[in-house]
Order: sequence, then C-alpha cells, then structure tokens
Amino acid sequence: MIYIITVNFNDAINLKRTIASVRKYKNDYQRFIVIDGASTDDSLKIIQSNLDVIDDYLSEPDRGIYDAMNKVSYFNLHDSDFLIWINAGDELIDWKSIIDCNFLIKYDAAFYSVIAKTKPEQSGKIKIPYIYKPYDEKNFFPKSQYYHQGFIISYRFFKMNLYDTNIGIQAENLLMSKTIIYGCIYSSPEPLSIYYLGGISNTNYKNVIKSYFNVAKALDFNMTKFYLYKRRFILKLFILRMLPQFILEKLKDKLYE
Repeated sequence: MIYIITVNFNDAINLKRTIASVRKYKNDYQRFIVIDGASTDDSLKIIQSNLDVIDDYLSEPDRGIYDAMNKVSYFNLHDSDFLIWINAGDELIDWKSIIDCNFLIKYDAAFYSVIAKTKPEQSGKIKIPYIYKPYDEKNFFPKSQYYHQGFIISYRFFKMNLYDTNIGIQAENLLMSKTIIYGCIYSSPEPLSIYYLGGISNTNYKNVIKSYFNVAKALDFNMTKFYLYKRRFILKLFILRMLPQFILEKLKDKLYE
C-alpha cells in the first residue's frame, strides 16, 4: 500500500485543490491521510466533508512542517507500506500505469519526476531525478537532483530515519540523502505529481543556506571539500537572498510558463 500524506496548516484553498486531485486519481493501492496543524481557517471543515476520499486524518498543534510529517508514525502502518508527501497545494496525477507495488517492494525508496509550476494555468516543466554516485561532497544536491513530491519511501526505512526537526528547511534533503547513501533506491523519469513553487524553501533563502550546511554536517561531509564543490551554488543562494520577492516571482513565472 502507498500512503499519500498531505500536511496542512491554515491553507484551506490549496488543501481543497490537493484533495480534488487525489479524488480524481486515487486507486485501489493508495490510501490518503491528511495531517493538519490545528488550523483555524476552514481546513477542518474541508477535511471532514471529504472523508469519502480521505482514509484518516489528524488535527492537532505541531512544532512545524517536519514535526507534522513525522506524525504519519501515529497511524497503523506496516513495514511493507510506502509513503509519499504531497503537501497542500500540490497535485496528484495518474499513477496507474507507472507504479507496480510488487516491483517497488524491492526498494527502500524510489525517486520519480515531478511537474513544476508556479500557477495552475501553466504547462510547467518536468523535473527528472538525477542521482550521481559516489554520493559525496561533489555529487550532493544540486548536482544530484530530487524532489520530495516524487519521493516514495518505505515505512520500514522511514520509521528508522524520521525527519530531523533540528535541520531546518532542508530536512527533506537529509532524509532523501540517507536513502541514497544507506538504502536501496530506484529512479524513474515518470512524473507522479504537480509541484507548485513558492513554498518556504523557494523564498526564505537565508534559512535555506543555513539548513543546507546543516544537512552536509549531518552527513559527515568534509566541509572544506563541500564548500569548494558547492561555492557557485552557495553564491547563487546568497544572490537570490538579496533579490526583492516580486522580482523572484516574475523570474519563476517566466521560467515555468
């Protein structure tokens, strides 16, 4: 079974879009769980009015997005199950001809493509996962590319490697890196979801930079080598940090239209 996990906090409009996409494409080997952070908008009403497609839900305060994501461990899942996080606003697409659960069970995690957009009316661009080995200071992200909306992980591997809430914005990067280093993985160019840019990792570049270094340290990378290999990418993040938000939004819209 593959569990689609949607985390939400006070984002009722985008949550509605995600639920509508799951309703359209959910099939018999998928289950849908919504984890809400005790929202004060209409989110809970939307969840409760869609319990025919939502298999289970939780609404309670949390300590941030990764604490909320870790709460999937509260549910009665089995080691043979798999997880994918598709957050409020992102959309599921048709998997039926893409995923064979009997094939997937041989792996700890799988990396699929996503379709990236900034607005629903855009055609978007397919982002294909590329993972280079040895996965070290040189081949770490962004040389290796992967996206959590196309990332499926076995519950067995996940419960031993929960999101580290001390890492910051890029805790998802750390989890995916651990599957690459320590797990058995599969990669496919087929897309699983539509990913809308504009989340915190695409706007708060100051915290992205800090968290990026935290991930490298958690992976025991040589930080001197890491900086030498990633200096251009780090410089790019510093430049993006200095740009006004309206300019960043225009650049992204132009790129994905």
